[in-house]
Amino acid sequence: MRRIHLRLLAAVVASVVALAVPRAALADDQPEDYEPPVTAPAAELHTSDLPPLDVLTPAPAAVAPPPPSSLTPVAPVRKGGVMDIDSLPNFGLFAAGAISALTLHETGHLITNLAFGTVPGFTPILYAKFIPFFVIDPHLHACGSQPQQYCKSDGSRFGAGRDGYYVINMAGFQMQNIGSELLLSIWPDLYYQHAPYRKGMLAMDIFLSIGYGTFSLLGIEDPHGDLSGANERDLYPKALLASAVILPAAVDLYRYFFPESKWAPWVSRTAKAGLLGMDLCF
Repeated sequence: MRRIHLRLLAAVVASVVALAVPRAALADDQPEDYEPPVTAPAAELHTSDLPPLDVLTPAPAAVAPPPPSSLTPVAPVRKGGVMDIDSLPNFGLFAAGAISALTLHETGHLITNLAFGTVPGFTPILYAKFIPFFVIDPHLHACGSQPQQYCKSDGSRFGAGRDGYYVINMAGFQMQNIGSELLLSIWPDLYYQHAPYRKGMLAMDIFLSIGYGTFSLLGIEDPHGDLSGANERDLYPKALLASAVILPAAVDLYRYFFPESKWAPWVSRTAKAGLLGMDLCF
């Protein structure tokens, strides 16, 4: 057993000597002034040595615009003019629409006259004291000792008095307000349509309201005019009544040229309802 251990020990010593001898020989072969090479340290990296960022970053690719969505609002295309009177037939349709609106206005007077039991008639007037025109006149006149008492043309008493006379005179405006509201509610984009007849109706409605109101404010309305008769009620100031007639027509004119407006329809309808409510304040 001891002999085996000695043999193992001799083998280990021989291996160590065999490995050490070549390394020593290499050391002996080097010259005395030999110095091992020194590895140079890595150069410091400065950001100034880097190329610009826009050179390293590729330019973004051109992005094509998205296709138009069906939800994107598209401006309407004009099909006609402001009044569509670019030809003789269109002028005829426009005039027919204006006459229809005037007839509707006078029909309002006729209906209320008959409802109050009066027989109206046609009375010529000078619109703004220089334009020949006519009105449906109830032929009522103040009578009796009280200012609110009115008599008919046959001398009998008009039971509705001054308040009824006011309603008769204002009926034309109420009727045309209904007509213009129907036009602009059913065809809110009327401005963009070729519709000379409907445009003639709307033009007459606006002309009558703004004309009567303005001439009343200026004091040049005919004594037989609608607002002259309505002012005999003496319940509202003259300027207030004239402004109440002008306002819905002026807003309807705005609605016509700017049909995309959200506030104008409701302002117009409120003004028309307010004018109708003034009839009920007996």
